[in-house]
Amino acid sequence: MLNKKHLFLFNKIHSLSLLVNFSAARKSTYQKIYGGNPRNYDFVLRALSWLSKLKYKKRTHNENVHVATTYIITNLNYHEISEYILLVKRLGVDYVYFKFA
Repeated sequence: MLNKKHLFLFNKIHSLSLLVNFSAARKSTYQKIYGGNPRNYDFVLRALSWLSKLKYKKRTHNENVHVATTYIITNLNYHEISEYILLVKRLGVDYVYFKFA
């Protein structure tokens, strides 16, 4: 799981491509798929937002950061694909990779 220490270290890398497995548009679906601490969904959203901000900051210094997500399509989340696309676009994600489970 990504943590604040990782996010701080990413700031020190000049060229970074990061792929986050994040397969839910809603907190309830995230909890069904991943379980664990219910706050993890909120942390993933904050982390993606922070990475997006880092991306724009580094572009001003001619450094590259690309943020992508993987959405593994299952019976639990297939109905959220459109909502997911809007969510990650708002968060500043560059690419989404879809995969069937």
